[in-house]
Amino acid sequence: MLTEEIDARSVESEQALLTYVTVSFPNVRRVHEAWETARAFARSSFVQRRTLPVILVLHVPARAGSDRDVHCHLLISPRQLDGIGLRGFERSFCHDEGQAIIHAEWLAHVWGWEA
Repeated sequence: MLTEEIDARSVESEQALLTYVTVSFPNVRRVHEAWETARAFARSSFVQRRTLPVILVLHVPARAGSDRDVHCHLLISPRQLDGIGLRGFERSFCHDEGQAIIHAEWLAHVWGWEA
């Protein structure tokens, strides 16, 4: 399992094991639209650009009777993953300034704004 491999290959000098990002879809009309938007963002910004593994978890609170927005959690490992395994470490968002980086990339993805 990916998460077990990330734990097993942790780097002592690099403490971050996971970056947790939530993107919300307050006006989504179809659940698959939220899923595809979040998936495309994860693939473009993290998998292709940085070769990072990402796990997506989509929540549809209305299915449990809640009025909260549809949202997707992106669980991003800072360990780069290639055809050989986990190698390298992406530091760009493993600190407080990383939130601004991810937010800018999200806006660029959703609205076509310059990141």
